[in-house]
Amino acid sequence: MHESWIACLITLEGPLCWPPMAVGRVEYQVERVRLGPHLSRNAVRQLLTDHAEYGGWELARLRRYRDGTRDAWIRRKIIRVRSSQS
Repeated sequence: MHESWIACLITLEGPLCWPPMAVGRVEYQVERVRLGPHLSRNAVRQLLTDHAEYGGWELARLRRYRDGTRDAWIRRKIIRVRSSQS
């Protein structure tokens, strides 16, 4: 049933899943990262930089809430390999 869903996050309320994001002809894998209020701005920057450098992720959206928590949506391109056999 979840073959078309790419990113899933397990929470206390249950799994949250997102379909692949398509921009033009490019498809992206999307993940939501929840960051606690105890993390400094530099710690968040370093965490997202590491994701970008070593995992190929880019920041799609960052949202900060009144309680200090942050949600970061990161994405990376999905590369589909076509079969060369007829």
